[in-house]
Amino acid sequence: MRQVESKRKLSDRTCKIQKLALRIVRKSADFFEKHPDRWTTGCNARDKKGEHVSYTGRAAHCFCMHGKLRREFEFALEKETEDVRNDTWSMMTTCIYAAINRNRTTYMSPYNDRKGRTVAQVVEKLRHAEVRIEKLFD
Repeated sequence: MRQVESKRKLSDRTCKIQKLALRIVRKSADFFEKHPDRWTTGCNARDKKGEHVSYTGRAAHCFCMHGKLRREFEFALEKETEDVRNDTWSMMTTCIYAAINRNRTTYMSPYNDRKGRTVAQVVEKLRHAEVRIEKLFD
């Protein structure tokens, strides 16, 4: 009986992590779709003047892919345990890297900052990551 209960807890925890990861990726994609002018390259976040700022700061106005995901992650999981935070970030990044590059050799910042990159391409990769997260445990 104890084994069944521990499996259920693991399943509930995994489901929670999946939902958190999905919500963060979806919010980031939605943000860039609604505000394409607030996407940036070269740093995680900028203020309205275009200066580099912390992605968690009040002055942050524009974000790169990584900066927006980190901001959503920090605010959404601020009260979660470290293991939930780590597993959620791991699930998100695994799915994002898989969406960006099948070989998983290109990371978010180099992808975001590549010359000629567009916000539409960033949104497309975030949407692909959403689908991957949704299907991860189907």
